[in-house]
Amino acid sequence: MNLKERFTSKVNITNGCWLWTGTLRGKCGYGCLKVNGRVVSSHRLSYELFNGKIPKGMLVCHTCDNRKCVKPDHLFLGTYKENYNDAKKKGRVSVPDNPQLFKPGEGHVNSKLCNKDIQNIRKRHGNGESMRKLGEKYGVHYTLVGMIVRRERWKHVK
Repeated sequence: MNLKERFTSKVNITNGCWLWTGTLRGKCGYGCLKVNGRVVSSHRLSYELFNGKIPKGMLVCHTCDNRKCVKPDHLFLGTYKENYNDAKKKGRVSVPDNPQLFKPGEGHVNSKLCNKDIQNIRKRHGNGESMRKLGEKYGVHYTLVGMIVRRERWKHVK
């Protein structure tokens, strides 16, 4: 069975939403399927199977706001900010409207680190301190420390 057949075998196709009948991911309610050893979201897989590749950093959003829906016509690409604005427009926002949510680095409302911390993390790692120890010291996961060191996060800090 090819991937498209495997995918559609887990979908209840109707005139309205196409409802995912396979495994759901945790409490969030989104469907998922294991593909090549990786668990992928069913709505993202549907988008790729029927509409094409998803550009890096883009979300697959729902026009119908139904998390179990995988109908290609109900899916569209958007940024985090566009998805947030769509949810806000539809009255689905559970957090207060806060422009700080979209500021990078220390300006972000949920940031645990400041620019000086980032500089220190990079310097200390360069001097041989482990990512795990740095993560413990700064109260973040060591994988985030790795992304900071490789400049995948906090790219704007010199």
